[in-house]
Amino acid sequence: MTDVVEHVTTRFPTWKEMELLHVTARTSLLAIQRVSTDRAGHVVEAALLALPGDRAEIRFTTHAPSRTEVAR
Repeated sequence: MTDVVEHVTTRFPTWKEMELLHVTARTSLLAIQRVSTDRAGHVVEAALLALPGDRAEIRFTTHAPSRTEVAR
């Protein structure tokens, strides 16, 4: 994997999500769409995640590119 793009939003759950996650209609969800690609640009992972906002924590870490990567 070389690139990962995550799109994070909040929204209310669908009826099915309420049932599966044991939440109410007024519980906010963190909705995450993640797409990972290889160096050729081919998708190697795609995920749609729905996490109860009252039970989730997200941490983002960004690594600066090395001097070799910047020179490319």
